[in-house]
Amino acid sequence: MLKVRYLFSEDPLAHDEDDEVETPAPGRFCTWYDVAKQYEDLCALAAELRRVAELPPAERAAIEAEVAARNAGSGRAGTDARARAQGPLTLAELVRVEEAIATLDLAPMMRRQPVCAITRDVSPQHVLDEVFAAIEELERVLAPRRPLTSDKWLFRCFTHTLDRRMMVLITRTEGYTPPKFFSLNLNVATLLSPEFVAFDNALGSGVRGTIMVELSLVDVFSDMGAYAFARDFVRDRGYKVCIDGLSCFTASFVDRAVAERDWDRDAVLARFEAELIVRVEARR
Repeated sequence: MLKVRYLFSEDPLAHDEDDEVETPAPGRFCTWYDVAKQYEDLCALAAELRRVAELPPAERAAIEAEVAARNAGSGRAGTDARARAQGPLTLAELVRVEEAIATLDLAPMMRRQPVCAITRDVSPQHVLDEVFAAIEELERVLAPRRPLTSDKWLFRCFTHTLDRRMMVLITRTEGYTPPKFFSLNLNVATLLSPEFVAFDNALGSGVRGTIMVELSLVDVFSDMGAYAFARDFVRDRGYKVCIDGLSCFTASFVDRAVAERDWDRDAVLARFEAELIVRVEARR
């Protein structure tokens, strides 16, 4: 099931931020059960599915329609509710958003998320900060009628424009000061662009070693050749590389020698059953 789910992990119809494989929980693609604790629930579900399957077609169709209506009425609030009510973001709207963000000051929308190393015998140690733009704030200013993430693939296109604006913000001399050590989400194509070369030239040589570049697992897999070239390029310049989305469950699908990254943000989770361990592997 994990392998099947992984094949559809980036399908917008199956995407659900709350559907984490580490925790038995309902999601759009499937529902996870902890057999040690939920065996009776699983058996009850199997019995109900069998009962429904044996019903006459008309009754079965009525039950399925009722379940679909109930699921639609009790769907996720917030951005998903807006997306269902008004439809996904269109290409024309994306173009307008990209034109608007070109002149937008992102500084008030910047957020920091501390990354800490937590071990059994030592208090949490601050390692770096993840720097990102708050998408909810961008939506409120640029697309108040519908969420930017309502179409996953158009949103990925939008992130290329967002990358360029983020790099301009990081290197400007006033209005925003990044943390001393931080990570920045970028696309592989961005690392190979003239804008990244300009960004790199604007940084001091000592600053590059304080920046970790986060790359999406899907972006990496979409063109492994481009990823390998970009990875070597940014490492030679002094940056570290992080693959975001490579978890304990998906690591088995990746040839570590090919991916060759400095850090996997998700793979360090769930190291112990009752304790969170975050381990930063710096390439020596």
